[in-house]
Amino acid sequence: MIRLVLKGARPVGHTDAEEIRRLAVSATDGIVAAAGIAQGLNVTDQPQDVIMVALVGSVVAGGLGAASAMYHEYAWERDAIRAALHKERLEHELHPEAELQELAAIYEERGLEPALARRVAEQLSRDDPVRAHVREELGFTEDDLHLSPLRMSITGGLAFVVGAFVPLLSVLLVPDQAHTVVTFASVVIALLVTSAVVARSGHASVLHTVVRTLAIGVVAMSLSMIGGTVID
Repeated sequence: MIRLVLKGARPVGHTDAEEIRRLAVSATDGIVAAAGIAQGLNVTDQPQDVIMVALVGSVVAGGLGAASAMYHEYAWERDAIRAALHKERLEHELHPEAELQELAAIYEERGLEPALARRVAEQLSRDDPVRAHVREELGFTEDDLHLSPLRMSITGGLAFVVGAFVPLLSVLLVPDQAHTVVTFASVVIALLVTSAVVARSGHASVLHTVVRTLAIGVVAMSLSMIGGTVID
C-alpha cells in the first residue's frame, strides 16, 4: 500500500561501495569548489597569505555546508523509513490478508506462478510479515533505522575538506609563479582519481564519468580565472 512512499529516493541499503561513492563525490565537490577559488585568486596579484586566508575560509565554510546538507538529507531519509515502517505495521494489523496478497503479487510480477507466489509470500511472512513486506516492496529493512545522519554528515564534511586540500596545498607548497599551472595539474589528477572511484563504485561508465567531471572542473577553474582577470 505504500509502494510510492520513497519513490525517487536513492537506495537506502548503504553498502561499502555506496559509502565509498558518497565520500568520493564529497571529495570531488571539495576539489572543484576550492580549485575555482584558488585559480580565481592565482591570476590576481594578491600575496600568498591573502590567497591562503581566502582558501582556508572557503574550505571551512564549504565543509560545514556539505556536512549540514548531508545531515538533513540522511535525517529525512531516516524519518521517511520510520514513517513507512509505521504505516506498513498499521496496514498489516488492519488488513493482513490484503497485505499478503500484495506481497504475493510482487512475486507474480517477478515471474512466479500464482500458487507458488502465494506459498513464498506465506513462508516469508511467517516470522515477521512487516519485515518481509518492506524488504520486497520498498527495498529496505528495519536495520536501515540504524542509519546515523550525524556520522554521515561528519564523514561527508571531512571528505569535502580533504578534497579541497588538493588546490590549497598546491598554493601553499609551490612558488607564486607556478601556482596556476600546478593547481590546474593537481586538480585534474585528483579529479581523475575521484571520478574513477565514483564510477567504479556506482557501476557507471568510467570514461563518461571522468570526462564529465573533468569538464566541470576545467570550466569552473576557467570561469574563475576569467573573473579574477576582469576584476583585478
